[in-house]
This record gives sequence, structure tokens and C-alpha cells, in this order.
Amino acid sequence: MSTAGPLAGLRVLVTRPAAQAAGLRERLLAAGAEPRLLPLLRIAPPADPEAAAQQLRVARDAAFWLFTSANAVQAAARLGPQGWPPTLIAIGGGTAAALAKLGYSALAPEGADSETLLAWPRLQAVAGEELLIVTGEGGRGLLAQTLAERGARVRVARCYRREPVPHDPQTVAAALAAVDIALLTSGEALEQLLALTPEAERPRLWSLPLVVPSARVVELARRLGFRAALRVPDAVSDAAYLACLLRWRQESTL
Repeated sequence: MSTAGPLAGLRVLVTRPAAQAAGLRERLLAAGAEPRLLPLLRIAPPADPEAAAQQLRVARDAAFWLFTSANAVQAAARLGPQGWPPTLIAIGGGTAAALAKLGYSALAPEGADSETLLAWPRLQAVAGEELLIVTGEGGRGLLAQTLAERGARVRVARCYRREPVPHDPQTVAAALAAVDIALLTSGEALEQLLALTPEAERPRLWSLPLVVPSARVVELARRLGFRAALRVPDAVSDAAYLACLLRWRQESTL
């Protein structure tokens, strides 16, 4: 157990996909926390990679591409690494950072969900514009529907899919018993955690403080029965999740 750092001794459940958890784990360790990894989803290629790649190719002259997540950025780079338009829009700081790693600058309005983005002034007058939404399979489709209703010609490239990671009940129960707070990065991950939790352990889960990515996921958590404190970071990024934990720890010790 670490005895130094602003999060000394705090036991944190990290549920990000295994391939993406290392950076957050290192930040938590450096702050004195004790991270426990329980990946709930894995990122997989789309069901039809050629269809996704075709959408990327035909939308090269679009007014802009809109990326919904860092996973969307990385998946699009694998499917169609060339010919991206000059105007790229990112939902959340983590998505903008993923684009920056590839050498692209992006417009990134504050907030980390579709509702916030749709309130952004740039997307109020899109009638007649062609745009591409780069995203994963599933999801609500709110962006595409709303922008089409505003008169845009919307294409969608579904460049990846999320698959649930199986865990036996004993592993999940042991993880919940050994942490003080859990970090979730999507509503789908939250639902998966609840589905994996044995019935006898659900009261423990429902009373566990959570950090979730958006107000929409807060509402979902309440509907699913979560009763403890729910926090939303300023962005969906490792740095923002760490900052949220630091604020929570500070307020908890006042």
C-alpha cells in the first residue's frame, strides 16, 4: 500500500478496456492510489470493415468529420489513414488528444456528450453541409438524427464495436469488495458491470461511489439503482478522471 500522495490508500476500480488502462493506472499509482483493473469491454473491428472504410473514402470532401471517441479516432486511422478533411470535431478532451497524437488539430467544444455538442453554435446552422460522424457500432444515433433534422447530409462510419469481457462472479465480487470507488467511461460499461455482479453483491455495488463520463450516465446509474455519490469529470481523459478523484478525496476529508 502506498502511504504517499494525494490519493494515498484509495482503492480504485478501473474498468477501461485492457489496452487503454495503462496510462490511467500509472497516474493513479503516482498519486498514491491502489488501482484494480477489471476491464468490462474490449474494442474490436467493425462487423463490416470495408463498409466503414468506404464511408471514410467517400466523405473526404465533407465539410467536417465528427469523432465521438478516442476509439473512433484510432479505428478510423487503421481503416483509412489518409485523406482526412481539414476540419475535425472531437467530443471530449480524450478524443481531441487522440487526434493530436496523429498530428491533427481538432475543434473540441466543452463537454463530453452528444447533448453538449449539439448545443454548440457551430452545429446550429448545418443545412446543406455534408458531414461524417466517425463512431462505433450501436449507440443512440442522436447526433446523426439531430443533424439530419437540421438539414445536414449525414454519413456515418461505424469503425469499431465494443464487446463485453466475461468475468466469473467470484472475480467481480472480489473486485467490488476491494475498492472504494469505481471509474466508468460509458453507460454500456456501467450496464455490463451491473450484469456481471452476483445478485448477493448488488447492494454493495449500488452503494459504491462512481465517476461516470456524463450527466446522461448519471441518470442511467440512478435508474439502475445506484445510490452513492456520482461524479462527472470535466472530460473523458485520464487527466480529467484523476482530477475528479482528487476533488472527491479532498471533499471527503473536509
